[in-house]
Amino acid sequence: MKRLIMILMALVTIHATAQEQNSELQQQRQRTHATPEEVAQIQTQRMSKSLELSEAQQKEVYDLLLQRNKMRQTKKEALIEAKKNSKESDIPKADRLKMKEEHVAQQAELQNQMKTILSPEQLTKWEEVTARQAQNRKNMQGNSIKRKHNRKQH
Repeated sequence: MKRLIMILMALVTIHATAQEQNSELQQQRQRTHATPEEVAQIQTQRMSKSLELSEAQQKEVYDLLLQRNKMRQTKKEALIEAKKNSKESDIPKADRLKMKEEHVAQQAELQNQMKTILSPEQLTKWEEVTARQAQNRKNMQGNSIKRKHNRKQH
């Protein structure tokens, strides 16, 4: 009887874990299919909450993020189209380097524009948050590389 109960508990735990992972995947898929307007709205709401933005600041931040997200969407679609038309599965190193340089330039431009919108205190807090997010992304990428490496070894 005890074994039966232990087996049932293990099955319930496995099922709950699978459901949780499935829910996370669905949320991630919904984010990837969001329009630039929806993404800008969500980003603005998060910034407004964490930085206590005024109404005027919210509008300026939304407009800036909307413009940035539309540009990102256009580049993403062009990249997908280029991959479809190309026989190579990977992006050439020169193109990747160019994309990285463009990204750095866009980040610098965003920071300069935020300086005109946010107060010094808000700007400091925003820089801290974006630095923390960048570090989290870097950690996640490192973890995924480790997982891939471990899979290849087994």
